[in-house]
Amino acid sequence: MPQDTSTSHKSSTNPAAQRRLRRHVKPMPSEGDDGLFTEAWFPVCMSDELKIGEILGKPFLDGRVVIYRDQSGTAHVQSSYCPHLGADLSKGSVAGDNIRCAFHGFEYAPGGHCVKTGIGANPPPAACLFSFTVVERYGLLWAYNGETPKWQLPDFTYPDDELHIIVKEYGVFPADPYVLCCNTPDYHHYRSVHGLDWTHPDPDPLQDFRWTDHGFRFDLDGTHWHGKEMKFTFGIDSVSLYFQQGTLDGKWYGYLAPFGVIGASQTMTYFVVVTHKGDGSPTALEAASTFADESMALEFAFVDQDIPVLDGIHFAQGALTEKDRSLSMYLDLVRRQPRVHPSADFIR
Repeated sequence: MPQDTSTSHKSSTNPAAQRRLRRHVKPMPSEGDDGLFTEAWFPVCMSDELKIGEILGKPFLDGRVVIYRDQSGTAHVQSSYCPHLGADLSKGSVAGDNIRCAFHGFEYAPGGHCVKTGIGANPPPAACLFSFTVVERYGLLWAYNGETPKWQLPDFTYPDDELHIIVKEYGVFPADPYVLCCNTPDYHHYRSVHGLDWTHPDPDPLQDFRWTDHGFRFDLDGTHWHGKEMKFTFGIDSVSLYFQQGTLDGKWYGYLAPFGVIGASQTMTYFVVVTHKGDGSPTALEAASTFADESMALEFAFVDQDIPVLDGIHFAQGALTEKDRSLSMYLDLVRRQPRVHPSADFIR
């Protein structure tokens, strides 16, 4: 009888072979791990969603917030649950500059403290809401997860009042924001997925990337679709904001993709496109509007190419190559980001 020389039955018991066959990954912190979230600016809604005298209720982090404008139009983002008995304040109403609970008429000022009850009792000293630091810019309302902002939203080349701005909601992506952000330092996928090309050597993450304690920028010149020349600056701020500005076929525009956390592995994504108003004449404004619409359609088409790849991905820092150094450095930056949750006792 011929001797069986097969070694397949031995591989499964060979520790060295098992080590070779295992998927080695370097863990990443998930939003909500240990009840904490990245300290960063997060978009909570579009500006035009919020009218004076109306209240919005939105999921945020691992809880819920209410958003309203006072009489001057200033927007406020506060914890949603009334400290009296826990009613959802989004079912209430705006009273002057305050928000009023529909259950017992407790009123809360923009700073969060209770100023009045509807039952003839003095406001309990402990009755207060958590009030987030808020910025309204680029057609969005942004709330800061943290006590004092450690960085500010980025500027474009032109001042805000010279920009034509359009905003659209892209939708919910079932992963943490950093997964989407990783597409930017992984600039090699610009070629493999999107078909872009650049004229210079690959950007060097040590020499060509401009790093800060919360993000980076780098420049890329080359060819976009249909042979159009591109000269763009790309970047990421923390885990919540993709930044891009530059020229396509000689015409300047800016683009942001802000990422909001609305739950564990749930990222709400918005697109912001800005163009320059030129001299402000009707002709220039019409041209700025038309180009903004075209640029928004381009960015939607660009991200639509990523979705089939990202859908269902088990993203992890695995077997990287020497070409992945910028991605590896960004992932290390994500790990270094402060993680906090000062509103935890209020919004859950």
